[in-house]
Parts: sequence; C-alpha cells; structure tokens
Amino acid sequence: MARSENTVSVAAPVRDATGEVMAAVSVVLGDSGLRPGTLAPVVVATGQTISRALFRQQERA
Repeated sequence: MARSENTVSVAAPVRDATGEVMAAVSVVLGDSGLRPGTLAPVVVATGQTISRALFRQQERA
C-alpha cells in the first residue's frame, strides 16, 4: 500500500497453481479520503479470485 499527497494505491498478487506470483492487481485513486486499509480487502479478494480462476483453467488444460 502506498499513499502520496494526491493518490492512494493498493496492490495484491495474482498467483499461479504453484503459488508463484505471475501478475498483480492494483488500484490507484485520487486522494478522496479513503484509507488504503479500506481498499486492501477488496483488492486482495480480487487477486485471489483471479488466481482461483487461473488455477481452474490450468486444471482443464
């Protein structure tokens, strides 16, 4: 998580079936008063959802 004077950003990993990080999901917003801790659970859940979808796709291949 990072915060500058004008933006807030949060990132989370996207993992393959072995658990290796293969990509990342990030959100960068203008500083609207949101705290990174508010955004983090949503971004992490999104990364996990993508990871699960990739795992299922790899199982079918």
